[in-house]
Amino acid sequence: MNVLKKVKEISENQLTTPWEQKEPASEFGGSYATLLPDSLPPREALLHLAIAHHGFHVIGALTRLGIPDLLGGCSRTAPAVAVAIRADTSAVFRLLRAAVAVGVLQIDPKSALTAAAEDPVAGTLFTLTQTGEVLRRGAPNSMRAFVSEYTSPAYHLPYGLLDTAVRTGRSTTQQALGSDIWSYFRKVPEEGIMFSEAMKELSSTLTTPLVNSTYDWSGIHVVVDVGGSQGEFLAQVLQKVPNATGVLLDLPEIKGAAEAYLEASGLSERVQVVAGDFFKEVPRGDCFLLKHVLHNWSDRHCVQLLKCIHDAMMEADSRVLVVEGLVDNFAPSGYIPILDITMLVDTEGGRERTLTELEGLFVQAGLRVRGVTTAATPFSLVEARKAGP
Repeated sequence: MNVLKKVKEISENQLTTPWEQKEPASEFGGSYATLLPDSLPPREALLHLAIAHHGFHVIGALTRLGIPDLLGGCSRTAPAVAVAIRADTSAVFRLLRAAVAVGVLQIDPKSALTAAAEDPVAGTLFTLTQTGEVLRRGAPNSMRAFVSEYTSPAYHLPYGLLDTAVRTGRSTTQQALGSDIWSYFRKVPEEGIMFSEAMKELSSTLTTPLVNSTYDWSGIHVVVDVGGSQGEFLAQVLQKVPNATGVLLDLPEIKGAAEAYLEASGLSERVQVVAGDFFKEVPRGDCFLLKHVLHNWSDRHCVQLLKCIHDAMMEADSRVLVVEGLVDNFAPSGYIPILDITMLVDTEGGRERTLTELEGLFVQAGLRVRGVTTAATPFSLVEARKAGP
C-alpha cells in the first residue's frame, strides 16, 4: 500500500447563511480517519500513520535536493544522481529506494534484473512516477515548494513541541526557531521565499475551484488583495473581471517576486504592487481579498485588519471575500482541524475558525456576513459587506 495514499473524500460544512452555494467535493480533503485504515488492527494502523510521516520527509529531502528535476523525462542511477547533487552515493541510493517505497519514484524493470546480478547501487535506474512528476519545478500543478516548505525546519521543529503548545496555549516557534514565524522567514530569506512559493502553489490547487464556482463576480472595479503574497489568487480573480484593476498589498520583501509573477502573467499593467503594513492602512477598493490571512492572527489582530478594510471601502456595497477553512466543532474531519494545529504551534493566537467565530470578528469591524460559497476544495469563500439593513 502506498503510505502516502491520498484521501478520497472531503467533508462539507453544514452552514446556515443568507445564501450558500455548494459544488461537488474534491479528492483532496476527506476524513483523516482514512489514514488509519479500518482493514488494519489498531497497532498496524498507527504504524501506517507513523510511516506516512517519515515518508513525507523522504519526499521533502528528495525535493529539496532537486532530484525530481534531475529525473524529469529520464532515468538515472544513484551514482549519477550523487554526482549531480554532490552527495554520498550510498545515501542517495537509500533515499531513492525509500522514495520508491513511498510511491514517487519507480525502478526500471530491466535495470532491476541486471542490477540484481551485478551491482544494485550502480545498476539500478530510477525514474519518476506520475505523482513524482508534480515535485518538479515548473511542472503543471507543481507541489515542489509546498512539499519543501512543509518538511522544512520552520514547520517540523515547532511541531515537535506540540505538547508544549497544548500545555501553554502558545506558539512554539520562539523555542524551536528563536523567533516568531514571520521574523524567522525574514532571518532565513530562502525559507521565506519558499513559503511564498508554497502559498502560490496552494492558490493554484485549492482556490481555483472557488474562483470558478457559481459566485457572482460582477460589479467589481478595484480588487485589493490584502497579504496576497505573489498575487496568484488576485490573478485568478482578475481573469473573472477583465475590466477591473488590482492592488496587491504585502511586505516589502515580497514585492520583487510579486512584480515578476504579475509581469509573467501579463497583469503588470492592471495591478499595482504596494509594500506596507495591513494593520495600519489598506489601499482603497470595492473588493478586498483575504486568502489564508485571518487564520494567522489573533482575534484582536483580525478585527484591527478588518476595520482597516472597512475604512478603505470605496462604496456602500463594497465587499470583503475571505478564503479560510471553516471548522465544524461537532463533526471535525478533513484537512482543516489538522491545519488548525499548525496555527497553534506556528502563530500567536492564529486559528481556524467556525463560521460563527468569523461572523463575530466581522461584527466588531462593522461588517456582516452575507453568504458562503463552497466548492471542490477544503476551503470556503465567505463574503461580508458593511453592516446595514
